[in-house]
Amino acid sequence: MAHAHDEMIIPKPALIGAGLLIAVTLAMTAAGTAGLYKTPKVAAAEARAAIPVSASRHLVLQARDDGSILVRDPQTDAVLRTIAPNEGGFIHYSMVGLRYSRTSHGLDPRVNIMIERFQDGRLMVREIDTGVRIDVIGYGPTNVASYTALMDGGPMPQIAGRSRP
Repeated sequence: MAHAHDEMIIPKPALIGAGLLIAVTLAMTAAGTAGLYKTPKVAAAEARAAIPVSASRHLVLQARDDGSILVRDPQTDAVLRTIAPNEGGFIHYSMVGLRYSRTSHGLDPRVNIMIERFQDGRLMVREIDTGVRIDVIGYGPTNVASYTALMDGGPMPQIAGRSRP
């Protein structure tokens, strides 16, 4: 025998509302997946991607046991410069992540990068073999200066009190 409290009655407007919510959610998901709707973040990323590269430089970075980094020419393997442990700031820290990405892909730990300067002034570091990208401007002017020095061959900024990563 059924009791009155065993039966659940859901009002019809609540069911219609829930159905509409599900339908709108599915429609918006399909529109986003099909490219009919772009979030502001996606639109901004696409606009940045359309800005041409004005200069680039291909380099290979190799960590040494003493905390320094050898910067090599990818064609000749000649050492172009050595970045001391108290120089280069973010280069040392970014290299740790890039080396991890390479070794997790089964690659050797020598970091194969392309530094790209865009016409809008942004500086991007791209690890060629793994596709990892670092938008350097987000890490401050000293770090931009470090990668700019790598790209242009200028002096490396000194980082006071820096310890090895």
